Amino acid sequence: MYSQTLRKAADAGNADAQFDLGVCYEEGLNIKQNYRLAAKYYKKAANQGHVDAQFNLALCYETGTGVEKDVAEAIKYYRLAAEQGDADALAALGTCYINGNGVGKNLEKAFECYRLSALQGNDCGQYNLGVCYYNGESVPKDMEKAVYWFRLAADQGYDAAIEELAEIESGLYPWRDGEPCS
Repeated sequence: MYSQTLRKAADAGNADAQFDLGVCYEEGLNIKQNYRLAAKYYKKAANQGHVDAQFNLALCYETGTGVEKDVAEAIKYYRLAAEQGDADALAALGTCYINGNGVGKNLEKAFECYRLSALQGNDCGQYNLGVCYYNGESVPKDMEKAVYWFRLAADQGYDAAIEELAEIESGLYPWRDGEPCS
């Protein structure tokens, strides 16, 4: 929640305070919502290595929230956060690789990002790792592994995983020996 003490700490260069102030501006917590100022404070903290600020700033650049949309900058900050092991950044970076968004399309790198994210319990990473196994993207198709990762994500309430499991369990997509039935 915004306070003068928080602002003073942020202006004095405290990365945690800068991140917290960015959140206050982004969400309008006890202060008028201002996406431009949110991005400004995220950037200050991100450039000091604050992993959550790096991820939030990457989102700002990817969506053009508070800053001019810049996919290259988004990738830069996703990578910085991912290098620190941030599960959300790894999942987002995996999606950039799978879609070729701001980076060359690379299914192997996407798979590895999703795997690292999923192993940390990230629902998005778990779901997307399941998709990789389901579609055979960078790995052989493996319905058992796909269902395993979908179930982990679904257990956390991840809607797409819940829907995927429902479709699989309905029999609409029967599989036999890891291959779709015709």
